[in-house]
Amino acid sequence: MGEEKILFEVVTPEHTVLREENVDFVVVRRVEPEVELGSEIGIYPLHAPMLLRLPVAPVRYSKGGKTNYLVVAGGFLEVKDDRVVILSPAAEKVVTVDLKIAKIAEERAKRWLEEMAGKEEFDARAAEAELKRAMVELYKSAKPAE
Repeated sequence: MGEEKILFEVVTPEHTVLREENVDFVVVRRVEPEVELGSEIGIYPLHAPMLLRLPVAPVRYSKGGKTNYLVVAGGFLEVKDDRVVILSPAAEKVVTVDLKIAKIAEERAKRWLEEMAGKEEFDARAAEAELKRAMVELYKSAKPAE
């Protein structure tokens, strides 16, 4: 038996955001009613088939020793036959991290949410997306627990 790997895809209604072969593992957050942020689950090759609902949250995957990040706007994840597919209304790759800018963006988005809540022209989805992008930057900059 050779070394097993994952085919990882992230798809939105507009396009395929990511199609990566030979992925070592994928880590996502899952929706859990009891836990506000949900919990993380790691998916390795030969994982059992699974279907999960995803919150708006960061996703990370490792390929060849390098960890890469994305943010998804909720959706679903399917695992089947060493293939992991995320279907999301929106997703984007996270390329760089600037902790100071991320914290400023997070505060700006929180203020905007508070100030605009209930107003007719308020786009709650845009505000939430901005907040989640900032949270992804913060998440990515945090050191993983050892």
